[in-house]
This record gives sequence, structure tokens and C-alpha cells, in this order.
Amino acid sequence: MYKFNKPAAPAVVASAESPAQPASVQQAEQAVVHSIPTHAVPAPAPVKKDQKSLNTARDLSGKWNVVNTVESTSYGTYKNMKIGFALSIDQTGSTFTGSGRKVSENGRTLPTGSRTPIQVKGSINGDRIEATFFEDGTARKSNGKFVWRIDKAGRGLTGNFATTAARSSGKSAATREM
Repeated sequence: MYKFNKPAAPAVVASAESPAQPASVQQAEQAVVHSIPTHAVPAPAPVKKDQKSLNTARDLSGKWNVVNTVESTSYGTYKNMKIGFALSIDQTGSTFTGSGRKVSENGRTLPTGSRTPIQVKGSINGDRIEATFFEDGTARKSNGKFVWRIDKAGRGLTGNFATTAARSSGKSAATREM
């Protein structure tokens, strides 16, 4: 009867074998391991070598075409405007930088003198990309943020943007140049 009130010895969940241990110690540890209760939590399944880790950053290096569609703005003329950028991205690990130019408005190519520069800096976490940008507009400088998701094929990005230029925000999509 008193046997049930005594605290049980802690269960051994795993052991490590070391060649420096005498054979009798190794046999004793193996005997304890085999006595693990059947309700113990099983070890996770091994990861296959061909599976990619979710934290592995996709390579975004290369040339991209970005189109922002203005949905909200303090300047009515910008509403529903589609602004296009040509962007070159250089990625190192899970971070990247990029530079480019604004190249179009509502599908019309801008003259060379109106193509304002843009700089981008961001990070990749799984299929989520966050980047800040700085644009030297013709009237003033502006900055903002992109938040994108990588499509399954890795060729496109979709998400949102927000900028200080007329407090504009909306949808953003990018496609890789082939």
C-alpha cells in the first residue's frame, strides 16, 4: 500500500552512448530506455533531404517589374493610378537591397527625364517579404513600405504598399523579368 505513495523515479526519455563508457553502463542505459512507458511522446519524423526548410530564403536576385495600384490617397488624382517600377534586386541570405526607376503611370511609359529613382531594402521570412523604399520624386522625396508574399512558383510577388507620397496605399505586384 505504501508503494503507491512513493514518488516514482524520473523517466528517461533519451540517452546518449559514448564509447568512453564501460559496456555495463551502456547496457544499463539501454535497459532503462527500453522501459519507457508506451504513452511517451514519439520523436518527430526525420526531415527528408529533398524538403526545403520554411526558413530558407528564396532567391529574389534579378530584375523585377513592380506595379502599385493606388486604392487610398489624399490626392484624388492618384486614385486607381497604376505606377510601374523597374527594379534590380541583389539578395544576400535573407536580406536584399534593390534600386531602380519609376517607368510608367497607368501603363504609359514615362519619358527618361521623369523616371525618378527608387531604393529598396528588405528581408525575407519564408514566403513573406517586407521592404522599405525611398523614392526621389520630381517634386519631393517620399518613402514607404512593401509587404509581399512569394507565389508558389517563385516568379511573382503580391501584396500591398504604403507611401508618404499623398499618403497613398494599395495593392502591389511584382513579376520577375525572364
